[in-house]
Amino acid sequence: MKIIVLAKQVPDVNQIKFDPATGRIIRDNVPLNMNSFDRRAVEEGIRIKEKMGAEVEVVSMGPPQARAILEEAIRMGADRAFLISDRKF
Repeated sequence: MKIIVLAKQVPDVNQIKFDPATGRIIRDNVPLNMNSFDRRAVEEGIRIKEKMGAEVEVVSMGPPQARAILEEAIRMGADRAFLISDRKF
């Protein structure tokens, strides 16, 4: 059995600030983390893997720095990770 988890890199919500003129998030110097719901999905995939012998693969779409969350997923116990990184997406 293969389990595929889709994961997203998001700004740390405790450190988000907004530009008052545009209302947009100011991303400069804000740490990026794996979305908390996605982290739970990776953890659950790993639990299933340990019980049933499955393989866990984590996929993320984003800029090159999103690789950090995929490396985290591997450290957590995922078997493989894939980054889809192209402006066309």
